[in-house]
Amino acid sequence: MFWTLALALLLGALPMRAESASNYSGPLWEPLDSKKVLADAASITVANYPDSDEATVEKKAMRVYRADGTGEAQDETFIKVMTEKGKRGNRTLSLGYMLPYFTAEVPLIEIVKPNGEVVTVDVAANKKETIDDSQMSMNIYDPNSKILRVNIPGVEVGDIVHSIIRQTTQRSIIPGEFAEYNVFEGPGYIRHMSYEVHSPADKPLKRIALRDEVKGTVKYEKTQGEDHTTVHRWEVTNVPRMFDEPSMPSYEVVLQRLLISTTPDWQTVSKWYWELSKPHLEATTPEMKQTADELTAKAETDLDKVKAIFYHVSKKIRYMGLTPEKDRPGYEPHDVSLTFGKKYGVCRDKAALLVSLLRAANLHAYPVLINVGTKKDAEVPEPFFNHAIVSVELKKGEYVLMDPTDENTRDLLPSGDCDQSYLVCRPEGEVIKVSPIKPPEENMMRVKTSAQLSANGRLEARSELWFGGVNDNSYRQAFAHMKPDDKRRFFERALKHTMPGATLKTLKLYPEDMLDVKEEVRAELEFSVTGMTASGNGKSVVTLPWIGKGMGIVNFILGGTGLEKRKYPCKPTSPAA
Repeated sequence: MFWTLALALLLGALPMRAESASNYSGPLWEPLDSKKVLADAASITVANYPDSDEATVEKKAMRVYRADGTGEAQDETFIKVMTEKGKRGNRTLSLGYMLPYFTAEVPLIEIVKPNGEVVTVDVAANKKETIDDSQMSMNIYDPNSKILRVNIPGVEVGDIVHSIIRQTTQRSIIPGEFAEYNVFEGPGYIRHMSYEVHSPADKPLKRIALRDEVKGTVKYEKTQGEDHTTVHRWEVTNVPRMFDEPSMPSYEVVLQRLLISTTPDWQTVSKWYWELSKPHLEATTPEMKQTADELTAKAETDLDKVKAIFYHVSKKIRYMGLTPEKDRPGYEPHDVSLTFGKKYGVCRDKAALLVSLLRAANLHAYPVLINVGTKKDAEVPEPFFNHAIVSVELKKGEYVLMDPTDENTRDLLPSGDCDQSYLVCRPEGEVIKVSPIKPPEENMMRVKTSAQLSANGRLEARSELWFGGVNDNSYRQAFAHMKPDDKRRFFERALKHTMPGATLKTLKLYPEDMLDVKEEVRAELEFSVTGMTASGNGKSVVTLPWIGKGMGIVNFILGGTGLEKRKYPCKPTSPAA
């Protein structure tokens, strides 16, 4: 799988298609010996590998890059389908890519039947190239963020799916740099695969790391190739399948994986993004300076200034994106004057505007690249981030992080951005860091219930609920989009979930304007419920109204903690992430 394809998609929009200068001719790109592969596949049976739904019989991954960062990549793969689940998983081949950096193509798909019959799939008739519609959920429309899907009709259990896919890098994200990572483990058995990288003499690999190694499955050698290239080759053999666990991190941070990069350090990435952003940060207007002055006029401290400007950008600048950029699409922000004037932009646009307004208030602010979902490797730098936020240095060496894309957040840094890799982008460069985790008490939901229980088991109660931290962020966003009747129905359902038959008598929800982040989200409920006691032999057992069991976010994110023993860390995802 070309991991760079998926990782480069998430930050943006782009211009027209670049002309391809790719070259897939020559001995490097010759297909594998199908007869030998099919002979090797004979020993891979359900009896021998009862836990696998599919198996990688053979895979040849070839990478050739040039000193300017452009290059060619091809994966040829033979996958044996072993179960109905494996059959379902191999009915479609999907590739995501982003112009103008990458293009993707599928030169060949064929199905090899157990009797040796080869059925060639008409790729042209079965492929469909679409715009990645997942971006629409983020209020972004980018016609150059693509998904190429090819249907594979006629796949049955016992078949071998033979495919060749290509990704051409027509433009590197960081000029003159190449980086990639590949996972050498997965939910299917891997019999053998080779991964070969040809690097030019004037642009060698500076960083190579094999993480979470499955002992004895990977061998590496380095040789000299033609035209003064260096050939790096990894042979991966007999890797057992892994087993998914609930709420485990992404494969690319816990399974056996190889990371390579021509970039020497993270400071280089930091300086690159600062230089890329700088002209757009400086494209200010007198109105922007006036706005910064007005917002901070009554601020007593620098942190008060930060909050005043932050809440203005988070609430007044809408999160959406339509317009392409000039230099590095998907990473480069628009001129801050454009975002300020139009009052909308994607994450990097809102972040750039916030940086400029903070700097207009004489604060040391910088754009930040952050990767939400997976942590970056501290030793192998690369540019594949999926989000942009902001930092301000109020004390030397100490950053206050903030995410202005969340229009309803009360916290400068929402909980979904905590414990994530981030890179402050500044002129002298910076190292990769991990965003702080908030103390548990800051994310608590507090519930206080006072009640009177009558002799016949009827409960008359009043509850106060305070939503803190992640609870405030999640519920504030939900309540801000609800009508009054919807809010009442929400609390009625929550009560009945805890106490069947409960009747909500009154509901007061604060603040009345959910966009007013000066006040914590709070609710006051009055309710009644019958049948709260079970009596017999002169004694009664009372069911307590434990409302918190159905309200706190913690109840929804710990579903993956029920295993007695885990191999992988548990990484619950909150609704706010």
